[in-house]
Amino acid sequence: MRYLLSQKMSNSSALSLLAGLILTVACPSAVSADLVTNGNFETVGPNGPQTFHNGISSLGWSAADQWAVFHNANGSTETNWGTYDDFDLPVIDGSQDPFTDHVIRAEVSHAGNGLVTWWGPLGSGPPNATASVWVYVRGPGQVSVGIGNGGMTSVGALTQTINQWELLTFTNNFSPVNEFVIYANSSGAEFYVDFASATGVPEPASAGVGGLGLVTLALFRRRRKTSPQNPV
Repeated sequence: MRYLLSQKMSNSSALSLLAGLILTVACPSAVSADLVTNGNFETVGPNGPQTFHNGISSLGWSAADQWAVFHNANGSTETNWGTYDDFDLPVIDGSQDPFTDHVIRAEVSHAGNGLVTWWGPLGSGPPNATASVWVYVRGPGQVSVGIGNGGMTSVGALTQTINQWELLTFTNNFSPVNEFVIYANSSGAEFYVDFASATGVPEPASAGVGGLGLVTLALFRRRRKTSPQNPV
């Protein structure tokens, strides 16, 4: 990207511009955004608040918007969209309204089946990301979660508890990152999900910041006879 700067720009104006450029390059996380759409499950899916799917492979939308049902094994999945109160669930941290805040429920017959969302085609997305999600497993069962590159998405974390909310945090094992999966890790799992989130990890900024030193030289070499002090 090329920046055209007036030769009459004052030192203070140039330094202000340079500081903004350094902040953008060195701290890209300040402008990073959540990759997941409807990660708080506040929007119902296009087929209504209850869906049933049988078979294998991609089977259609779940009860929550932007989230689909996928089966790696031939089986059945029921999904439901409702409030904490609808499902007789405790709130996670006290900030949720049990009568208006929503979650998604999934009852899955086979391991490797469950929910998936994506934000780009295979081969797209950031090279690395961090993710988190709250999961409540009701009764016996276990849930696995992961982020990755389409079908190349492996387990990033597993639930370790039942009958309580559990926060899972994890990173990707395959790059780039364009998909988020929440699957049963055991047959006959019933689980609830809220606050799914994924954020791209900024690339190392040292090269970009170093390059800005050249911009500094170009700005001031006509004004100063001695070598300018690199502000970086």
